[in-house]
Amino acid sequence: MPGRAAVALRAAGILASAAGIVALAVAIRRRRRVCRAPLRRRTTEVGGGFELPESAPAPPSIHGSPGLALTRQTVEVISSSVPVIGSTEAASIFYTELFAIAPELKALFGSPEAQQRKLRGILTWVSGVLTDMPSLSEGLRSLGVRHLRYNAKLEHFHAVKSAFMQMVSIVDQQSISSAAHDFDGTDSEADDEDADEDDADEEERGAGRAGARRAPIDRHQRLLDVSRAWEALLYVFIGEMSPMMLMQDTIGSFHAALANDLAAPAGGTCLALAGAQGASLLIMAAQLTREPRQRETIDRATKQLQHARTSLETLAKLDMCVYCRVMAAIRQPALTYPIARLRAISAALEQAALIPLQVAEWAVHTLRVARALLPIAGMSGVGDAGAGSYLLLAAGRAAIENVWVNTGSKLAAQGWRGWAHAIDARARELLDMLDDVEGDIKAIQAARNPRDG
Repeated sequence: MPGRAAVALRAAGILASAAGIVALAVAIRRRRRVCRAPLRRRTTEVGGGFELPESAPAPPSIHGSPGLALTRQTVEVISSSVPVIGSTEAASIFYTELFAIAPELKALFGSPEAQQRKLRGILTWVSGVLTDMPSLSEGLRSLGVRHLRYNAKLEHFHAVKSAFMQMVSIVDQQSISSAAHDFDGTDSEADDEDADEDDADEEERGAGRAGARRAPIDRHQRLLDVSRAWEALLYVFIGEMSPMMLMQDTIGSFHAALANDLAAPAGGTCLALAGAQGASLLIMAAQLTREPRQRETIDRATKQLQHARTSLETLAKLDMCVYCRVMAAIRQPALTYPIARLRAISAALEQAALIPLQVAEWAVHTLRVARALLPIAGMSGVGDAGAGSYLLLAAGRAAIENVWVNTGSKLAAQGWRGWAHAIDARARELLDMLDDVEGDIKAIQAARNPRDG
């Protein structure tokens, strides 16, 4: 009996193990059946049936160049100071400062004398086209193309701006001090020559001496105006030249450019690039899908995603351009014509709000493509498609926050801000659309990647 009981127990254990193996095999077969099921049925099972968008958002665009931020006063200050800022001495100081800040840049330049001549030529040319914005924009973009050939990178702009502003401070202070000294001497000589004139002339000389006593205050304001005017112009340079470098730059150099205190590239550029990366991952998922019965849908989705990626890359460049316009408007002289400056800031902030709004438009559009693609994507690309979708969701939400930063700016409120209401309203609509499509995508992802236990 004991022997029979032991045999029975052993047999029961074997049967239990066999039952477990059979259950596991059935589960695996069911999983495979779901993955290999006809795509039309799978789409229904995972919450699909979504159609591809019929149309895309408007092509990325901006209105006006960074140079439009410059007021008439700023242009006058720049033009009047070109003989000093564009001098041989100033060019020499600039390159000395530049190589002290970034010694590695010395290898990019030829002979110092030749570089100094080029710099003086550029500044002289700029002073002649400041009132002709199309010519200024075209010339600065051509300059950017040439610098790309020299292996210039986005991170170099920070050193260039720092060196240039240091040079402006040095040479303008020297020139103003010299002019003030000459003025004091001339005034003294005039007093000596006119000592015997009548009382009216004496009163006039007294006014002249009072003007001389006011010179230090005027000198300080002049230094401030010149410095701010040239800083504004540098942002115009960066806004026109840097976008073409963006897609040619290395990842390391781009990160270095982000990490410095220059205004561009910054958050708006990053969120547009994140959206472009999301679209690229969705293209990968489409390419990994081999189902012939869905080939037409996959091909259409791929074309739409490629268009979205290109548009988001363009918006990343445009964001750099418009934010440099904002900085040019803010940094320029403010005291003499404050209304003109505030209007320039308001117009620049409007463009700065429209770019992230367009990013959000493209994020919503691309996510709708993803919503139609995810249910039919091959299993090998589901993870990549999910990652791309979440990148786009993050880009869209961050873009809307960026819109509201610009429309809610105190600087915008000081100028004319009638443009902000329509932009805010559209941003709220896009946020609702993002919420809707996010729920659909999460449901599809959960069905495609069931979590056991």
